Amino acid sequence: MHKTLARDVMSTNVPVTHPAAPFKHLVALLRNRQTDAVVVIDQARRPLGIVTAADLIIKETDPQGYGPRAHDPYRGRDRRKATGAVAAEVMSAPPITAFPQTTVIEAAQVMRRHAIAQLPVIQPTTGVLVGLITRSDTLDAYLRRDDEIQEEIRRELLRGEFASAAPDVTVTTQAGVVTLNGHVQRSSAVPRLVQAVQQVEGVVRVSEHLSCRTDDRFPVPPRS
Repeated sequence: MHKTLARDVMSTNVPVTHPAAPFKHLVALLRNRQTDAVVVIDQARRPLGIVTAADLIIKETDPQGYGPRAHDPYRGRDRRKATGAVAAEVMSAPPITAFPQTTVIEAAQVMRRHAIAQLPVIQPTTGVLVGLITRSDTLDAYLRRDDEIQEEIRRELLRGEFASAAPDVTVTTQAGVVTLNGHVQRSSAVPRLVQAVQQVEGVVRVSEHLSCRTDDRFPVPPRS
């Protein structure tokens, strides 16, 4: 099955800086490069942390680090960011990273789980920074052409895994919406086929209009 990988969509022109970079230098990088993130690296170009506008805006709104409310002061990391003057003090660390072979679906799941908008991409063996993948990068999977999606469903599923269970099923695809028509041998094959089609990269929705030759959802109990 086709899977878009982080290396296929990541940016390789990643803004980087060093831990001692001044606060104003970080602001200039974000503004001048028109980027959402700056990766803080060590001398071997391994990520130490990541700086985003969300990290820097804490100082703008609360430079003394008192916290959002008098009775709810910042603690630990947030106070450090509010009062920090260099990259090492305001960055989010350690960074959550991906590998070039990470699929865009896996990358999107990680970003959603950790409520972050980008992942530095590193080489698995050295940890060296090779790129940056963002939330919008992961959406490239949905730019896949309809004919490619349709051909994969036919080749891998209808003529492959479900060849015997769904020999008479046809598929059409428009704007990522897949429509299945025809007959399946057993009713239990329908949800499995729909789930398999939904997992094909680029599929937005599955609409099925399938009839079943045998309803095996409620097997008849054996006679005593």
